Amino acid sequence: MGLLEVPSRSSAKYGVDPFILASVMIQRSGLSWVLAEGGIYGLMALDWERHKRWITEDHPRVQSRRVLCKPVINVRIGADLMSRNLKRSGMNYDVMIRNEYDDVPGAYEAIWEHYRNMARLFRERVEADGV
Repeated sequence: MGLLEVPSRSSAKYGVDPFILASVMIQRSGLSWVLAEGGIYGLMALDWERHKRWITEDHPRVQSRRVLCKPVINVRIGADLMSRNLKRSGMNYDVMIRNEYDDVPGAYEAIWEHYRNMARLFRERVEADGV
C-alpha cells in the first residue's frame, strides 16, 4: 500500500475527511514517518504518553512507540483519534481543528491551506478527466 492510499483507507474506515486527515498529517509531521521528538511520533505526530491508554486498549497490537511509528499503523490510529475528536466537536471540522490540532502558531491556517490546495487539485483532476 502506497503512502497516498493510507489516508484514504484510514479515513474511510473511521469516517473522516481524507483531505483533512492528510492536511493534519502534512502540517504536524511534514510527512516525516520517522518523526520522534518531544513525545510525538510518526506521520500523525501522535502523543504516545497522552493517548497510550486508549491506543493499547483499542489497538492491542500497538504496545510500544516503535510500533506506533509504523506509517500505516500511525495513520490508522491518527484517523481513529480524529474520528473521536470530531465527535467531541459536534461533527464540526473547524471546531475540531481549532480545539485539537491548533497547537503551534499558524497550525490552524496551515491545515486549512493544505486542505484547500488538495481540494483544488482534486477538482482540477476530476474536470480534466471529464468525470
